[in-house]
Amino acid sequence: MINQLSAALWLVAGLVFLPFVPCHSPSEFNEGADSYVVTAEGQWEKLWENPKLMVWQRWLTLNHERKIRQRKCQMMLRASMKDIVGLIGNHRRATEWMSMVDTVELLGRSGNIWFTLAHYRMPWPLRDKMLSSRLELSTMFDSHMSIIDIESDNSRIKGRGQVNDFGSFHGRWVVVELGSELCFTEFTAYSTSIPLFPRWLQDPIVDRAFLNTMEQFVAVVHDKKQVKQR
Repeated sequence: MINQLSAALWLVAGLVFLPFVPCHSPSEFNEGADSYVVTAEGQWEKLWENPKLMVWQRWLTLNHERKIRQRKCQMMLRASMKDIVGLIGNHRRATEWMSMVDTVELLGRSGNIWFTLAHYRMPWPLRDKMLSSRLELSTMFDSHMSIIDIESDNSRIKGRGQVNDFGSFHGRWVVVELGSELCFTEFTAYSTSIPLFPRWLQDPIVDRAFLNTMEQFVAVVHDKKQVKQR
């Protein structure tokens, strides 16, 4: 847990490993006929901290006009990198930790790239959503760091109605192995969708869903570790 682990471990992960991870923004994206630019503004602001994780946010600017929020969660997990990456990549177990997700379908897999379709059941007043994604796993530092990039992708979807009304979704998992059963893990995400409701109404729902997802992920990772020790 954060309060019980040496601050040196966070320093190693934050100052030694993470600066070498390719930055997600500022960025320029092209999707079909659409092109847009995302630039970063300001510093990360801490939203929550508990003994298991820290959650941050910062503002990005879309096409130099509209502000969107990027969220980040940092965790210190007592589990192997193999187990953590395996959980992220297992679509059958996604509903154990992904908040508001009913089902996740595997649309295809080839090596370190796979495609999924997640069905979200959103609380009122939001409407249910589907997110089709492309995920790609890469490793660095002699396999002591794993990165999973997630991008919304409609290439495997036909006849599914309205998919990816999150706008363009971009997420990244970074897992850094600090020991045989200790990993620094970070998840960062944002989407370009236009809020359907005023931010004062919608943002708390999205914030709570993000925090619940991260807390549930930690619980599932550590529960698996406990089961293995029995």
